[in-house]
Amino acid sequence: MKDADLEIAISKAILESYAEDLLRSLDVDVAVVGAGPSGMTAAYFLAKGGAKTVVFERGLSVGGGMWGGGMMFSRIASRRGREASSYRERSPPASRK
Repeated sequence: MKDADLEIAISKAILESYAEDLLRSLDVDVAVVGAGPSGMTAAYFLAKGGAKTVVFERGLSVGGGMWGGGMMFSRIASRRGREASSYRERSPPASRK
């Protein structure tokens, strides 16, 4: 097999695999748009409840505005089951202005 034929065969295999994955991702019960904290939480609970779920994210990473300092995910996760309070109320007095 010549190099050009090998490259074509490899390219076809990659494209066929991608097309199969894409078609499989379209056969779902729920499509969640956005992989920020809300989208990921919704997708988690929908999938846990038995819905075939897919998450679409336009960025190269999940997290939404979290990584820019918009949210403190560890605080949100640790407050499960308790009434939420504002960040200012949870901050130590030394950091208050």
